[in-house]
Amino acid sequence: MNQALDNFLGLVSRSDKVIFGVDNLKKIRPQRVKLLLIFRSASQKTQESIVSLAEFHSLQYERLNPLEVPNFMSGKNLAVMAILDSNIAKKITNLMKEGDTYE
Repeated sequence: MNQALDNFLGLVSRSDKVIFGVDNLKKIRPQRVKLLLIFRSASQKTQESIVSLAEFHSLQYERLNPLEVPNFMSGKNLAVMAILDSNIAKKITNLMKEGDTYE
């Protein structure tokens, strides 16, 4: 479990720099997306379609296990989360690499 990432995603989810869901992702311009978080709880077909979309548009994406962020995922059935801000995307990427540490 990555407590720092869990807390940060909880804060970021309330901002207007985040888009949830596959349908909402397809409604925006791909150039706005800085990072895609693909949750492993999504179906295999959904994951493959999101990965192909990301690779087609050269988007950075990360796969995330829902067990790593239990507080953020509680009661949600998310497949994808798109981050629209580059600073938030960098912070999330750093938190995923560092593991369970605080800066």
